[in-house]
Amino acid sequence: MWTFLIYTILGMIGSRFPEEGRMRKLSKRLFRFFPSLIILGTVLGVSADLAGWEGSAFYDEMLILTALTLCSLPVYLILAIVGKMRAKKSAPQSIARYSNMPAIVASTLPKTVAGRRKIVEKFNEKYNLFLTPQQIESIVSGSFQSVEWQEELLAMDQTYTSVNSWFAGPRGWLRAFLKAFNVQDISTDFAYQKQLCLNYYRQVFTSFDIASFATIEQCIEAINQRFFTSFDDATFMIGYRFLQANGVNITLPNSMPLMVDQELQDLTAKYENSPGGIH
Repeated sequence: MWTFLIYTILGMIGSRFPEEGRMRKLSKRLFRFFPSLIILGTVLGVSADLAGWEGSAFYDEMLILTALTLCSLPVYLILAIVGKMRAKKSAPQSIARYSNMPAIVASTLPKTVAGRRKIVEKFNEKYNLFLTPQQIESIVSGSFQSVEWQEELLAMDQTYTSVNSWFAGPRGWLRAFLKAFNVQDISTDFAYQKQLCLNYYRQVFTSFDIASFATIEQCIEAINQRFFTSFDDATFMIGYRFLQANGVNITLPNSMPLMVDQELQDLTAKYENSPGGIH
């Protein structure tokens, strides 16, 4: 009995410390069952008294067991409260270590996968990003592994006047990619995600002789028809700048604006109709 009580006390104390090891695991299990030991010791003591075993060795043992368990109850409660306070205090730091990011950033997002998934699903539906359930899961998983994906999740949790306001963030190339490409690849590894975006943009922008188009609008229309994308002027220029920053040089159409062409035609007609004509 004394050996059992010693292990119980060790369990109460040892389970409150963060060090890993066999002793901590054993003491944690003992601490978990301590309330049951209190009830068992009290029941046995009362039963011995009612059975009229007073004066016997068994009765004395049960009396000591009851007294020790009841005296240990305040210690158990104090250690339990301290343990919960320590666990609550260290929770944000644990998330930050797992995500390799500051605790203050991690604490602003939901701690659960379901909470973060809801943010992406809502944003995906609002701005028609065409993200599949599997791609949404990849973004959510990435938010637990990298600062960049977590910042993108934070950006999705904001309110914008238009989708173009969302493009203005530090990684507009990724956001334009999510908006313009109806078929896309998403990786939890953000460095690889950047490479994927670069490959997608390069394939689209180098499939045409962009400089041969009369206007950027005609080029965008041709790209969208061939690749089933949703480029507009904003996402097109973001992709162009992203390629340029990564050493892929694309020549844009260099046509004169329609308004200027019309003005030149009007000016030519004016001189042709004048008495002196054009010389």
